[in-house]
Amino acid sequence: MNALEPVSGSSAVPGRGILIALSIAAPVLLSTTVLFGTMLLTAIGARAEAVAPPTASDTPPSTPDPKAEPATVHRIPITVGETPLDFGTWVAEPWEDGEVSLFVPVTNDSATQAVTIFYDLTAYDADGRILDRAIAIADLLPESAQIMRVGTVRADPDAVASLVLEQTDIAAKASPFTGSVTISGIEATDPQLGEITATIASTLSPTPERADFQAAAFVDGEMIGVCDTSAELAAGGNAESCHLRPVSSGILHGEDLIFQSIPEDAELRAFLHVDFELD
Repeated sequence: MNALEPVSGSSAVPGRGILIALSIAAPVLLSTTVLFGTMLLTAIGARAEAVAPPTASDTPPSTPDPKAEPATVHRIPITVGETPLDFGTWVAEPWEDGEVSLFVPVTNDSATQAVTIFYDLTAYDADGRILDRAIAIADLLPESAQIMRVGTVRADPDAVASLVLEQTDIAAKASPFTGSVTISGIEATDPQLGEITATIASTLSPTPERADFQAAAFVDGEMIGVCDTSAELAAGGNAESCHLRPVSSGILHGEDLIFQSIPEDAELRAFLHVDFELD
């Protein structure tokens, strides 16, 4: 399952270079020049020595213990159950042909623990019957963030009365890396096509087996576009680019399948998502 999964640094369109070094091990100091938004380092890990809380129930919880007040996406209320992560604003791609993927910024505030957390997102109808269930995975290093992607929900949006996200499994250990990552020069290299580019330099040790560059555009704190692509890490830095896909907390239709343009007042945020194992 793909995960798109402290806040410091970003850029406003048309883009000005920003530098952020993200610390992975305790001895490494985080330093950055802050303009707007966020550039963050995140990681994805193996499912080692996980502790398993109860799995998601077959009916909606009668007295949910939400992490935050219920939000809405596509005009459907969504509740997040108890979990150690902090959640931002939920958004979704256009709900087409009875299928949709959801995205949400998540943050691991722990200064010492990397985490791998499994979630179930369950869609219920008005009578409490399950319409579908999707899996999400958040993998984060200490004091880091990512945009978590929730796997495809298959249901008629008019039949979905509520969405409930419940944590089903968690593993937590110290970070497996030393070194740091620097993300600089984030900019909208082609605003009309939604292209975002940034330079990534990494001294992570050991070298991650896989890394993904992730980017997003935000207006008034809400994500309007998100993208990701594989990245090649090098100490000297590599330029990485991806093209935004439209997302919204409201309703997107078929005509919204293509990202139109990046607004001049948008905040651009860049992320690095790396594979790791919690041995």
